[in-house]
Amino acid sequence: MKTTRNGLGLAIAALAVFVVISHSAAQADEFCVKNSIYVEGQTEPVSTSTTLFHEGNVYDFLGNMPEAVIYRPASQKFVLLDLRRGVRVELPLSTVTDFVEELRKKAMASSDPQIQFLADPKFGEAWDPIRCRLRLASATYSYEAGATIRTDKVTTREYITFADADAKLNTILQGGARPPFPRLALNAALLRRNATPNEINLTMRPKIAAPPTKLTSRHKWTMELTEEDLKRIRNAEYFATKFKAVDFADYQRSMQEPTR
Repeated sequence: MKTTRNGLGLAIAALAVFVVISHSAAQADEFCVKNSIYVEGQTEPVSTSTTLFHEGNVYDFLGNMPEAVIYRPASQKFVLLDLRRGVRVELPLSTVTDFVEELRKKAMASSDPQIQFLADPKFGEAWDPIRCRLRLASATYSYEAGATIRTDKVTTREYITFADADAKLNTILQGGARPPFPRLALNAALLRRNATPNEINLTMRPKIAAPPTKLTSRHKWTMELTEEDLKRIRNAEYFATKFKAVDFADYQRSMQEPTR
């Protein structure tokens, strides 16, 4: 799932929940996850997305941005599509991972304990098996997730694998503004329980004396695709072959330029 690139986008990126396709021999059936993110006290979502899983690839569409993302796990690449300007960029997962690891090193070297935490977060973890709720708590970050225990491990593994990759992608798209490691810790805790999230509540308090920021991400799962979903996938694949290829820096500039 792509998030907005300014304002609340930096906070929303910490909640971003994306869909996953693994390139192992076993693959889950096609499915769709619709995601809405809310700021505490607001009734309308600040971000919405639709993420589609089909034939081993993942297709992510953000509701309020003219951009789509294809993730191809077999080749470990993202394809980013600028739907306004008709340009695309291919971004290897290895490039994204290298960027994130460099960010971790810089954060660990910081004298600010808050920044150090983002590089190597330590949470208290609690699981309620009756309510299927997971809680990760710390002084600055807390997650509480309502989850579904899956009867098969393939869907969970696919979801979490891409959720990890996409959390890293958000970091590079935001220029390293928010390291992904707290979210990766949540993903790992869900995977250990073979669970996928239906709702995630995130409370962030970067400074102890500051008021917290609270976000809620709600996910609607559908274990089949509609004809409209398949049409969006066909269009994305067409654009991936027809749009002009540019490098990542040019792509970022094109996304930030106003439409004339």
